[in-house]
Order: sequence, then C-alpha cells, then structure tokens
Amino acid sequence: MEYQEFIAYVRQHILEYMENPVDTVAEVHQVVKNNGVVLDGLSIRRKDARLSPNIYLNSFYEAYEEGRDIEDILSGIAEQYMSLNMDLDVAPEDIYDFEKVKEHLIVRLVSFQANEKQLEECPWIPFEDLAITFRWLVSMDEAGIATVLITKKELGQWDITLETLYDLALANTKRLFPAVIHPLGTMLAGYLKDIVESMEKTDRFAMNVKDDIVEYIAGEKYRPPLYVLTNEQGINGATCMLYGDAIDAFADSIRHDLYILPSSVHEVLLLPDTEEMSKEELLEMVHEANDTVVFDCDILSDAIYYYSRNEKSVKKI
Repeated sequence: MEYQEFIAYVRQHILEYMENPVDTVAEVHQVVKNNGVVLDGLSIRRKDARLSPNIYLNSFYEAYEEGRDIEDILSGIAEQYMSLNMDLDVAPEDIYDFEKVKEHLIVRLVSFQANEKQLEECPWIPFEDLAITFRWLVSMDEAGIATVLITKKELGQWDITLETLYDLALANTKRLFPAVIHPLGTMLAGYLKDIVESMEKTDRFAMNVKDDIVEYIAGEKYRPPLYVLTNEQGINGATCMLYGDAIDAFADSIRHDLYILPSSVHEVLLLPDTEEMSKEELLEMVHEANDTVVFDCDILSDAIYYYSRNEKSVKKI
C-alpha cells in the first residue's frame, strides 16, 4: 500500500482491534509538531469525549514498509491507545479560564528559526537563537504528557502581561519538571548494562566483557567529561537551560564554566571548560549529531552555548 492508502486502511479498520468500540470514532488529522514537522495523528475517542490523545502513524508506515504485517501494526496501535489515559478530566474551553490553568502553564524551549511561522500566532520570548514558548499541561502520567500550545488569543483572554506569564510558567516548569544532571558515562553504562544483560543467556562473550565495559564507560577513563542536563521525565528537558539556579549550582560544584551542547529538545550536554576541546570541534559534534542522529522534530539548535560563573548567564557562542 502507498502511504495514503495505509492511512485510510488504518482509520477504517482500527476499531476492529479496540475493546468496546461502540459509540467510538476514529479520525486522522495532520498535526504540526516542533520545527514545522507535519505528522498524521490518529485519534480514537468516544463520541461524548472532549479530548483524545494522538498516535502518529508515520513511524507505523515505516514499519509496514520494512515488512511488519498490517494486522500486527493495527494490534500494536490499539494496544498503545488502550495504555494511554483516555479519560482526560478537562474541557478544551478550560484554556480560557486563567484560574483553571494557571498552575499548569509551562515553558518550552524551541528553535526560533525552525518555528518562525508558528511563533507568529503565539506569545514567545527570545533566548539567544531560541524561543521560549508557553503550553498548557493537560495531563502527565507514566504514559507521557499531553500539552496544548498557548496562542495570542488565550493570552488576550487572560488579560495578563507576557512577563507575568513567563514568571508563572517558569516556576511551574521547575516544580513539575525538576532538573537532573547525570554523567554521560554513567547513563551510557546503564543503557549498555541493560542491553548486555539481555544477551547474557545466549552470548558467553557478553557475559565475560560486561563488567569491564560498564566500568570503563562509567569510570574516570571516559573522556570527555560530559554531563547530561534534562528533567526527571526526560521529555523536553533542554528547557532546563532556563533553570539558572540549577546550572549555577552545578558549575560551582565542579569549579568550571560550562559549554552547553544542544543534544536535542529533550536534553543538553554540559562540558566543563578545561580547554581540552576547541569551539570548532564542539560545533562539529553538534552539527554531525543533528545531521545524522537527531530526528528533525527533536533538533534544538546548531549552535553551542557558554555558561559563565561570573556572569551567571547562558550565551550563544
């Protein structure tokens, strides 16, 4: 099937794989994501439901092209939907009631250049080459988060200033999405340990080298000394670049100024300025990652940044 045929087939048949599909409708609509990436979102909802999460079909079509059976794909979509929170206790019109949403307004850091068109419709604040945008956090649980972009219409309805919105939303974001900083080597070691342990029963080589590899990556021999700055949820954690107190405390603890490398919208890498790597090398690292590894909708910036303990500020290099 071609892509549009696949989309139509999923919409027509997905309810056959759902539990209790009575009074349930399936719809497909295009959603503009970060950096202008357009995805096809499938929503399945009861006819009386006000909100429903999206499942994006683009990656499922890629799996279909790679040979995954269409029936297996439909089962996977249905399973994913049933694992989500389908009963959101909110109404779309709640967004116009400031008292109902004020504790759930958050900030999000995005690329200015890649989102310039979308920014024409919403309030935002410049941050170097990036833009601070605002969202309503509709739900957050183990399945993920659901948010709605705040537009100029909502800000006008609330009758508050942009500065007031920023102060409130930043405080909420720090509370709801606390910053965490981990050594990159320790994080990679954890991932590697899980992968290798899954191989142990069938791969004797993995059993023999696991401990040595994990200790090497997590230990002092790992270079460069990179750290990962994100939030506890690991979702849109690059926004922690706005948490000046967290960055300042970390920089003071290691007694170094910091290079900040935008790994993706979900995290940034912190590199102590020990003059071991040049700015050109760091820029090349960021460019190569964005070109080869990071999904288009997850790219934050091609720039690198610097945090000075004296100035207590993040500046683009």
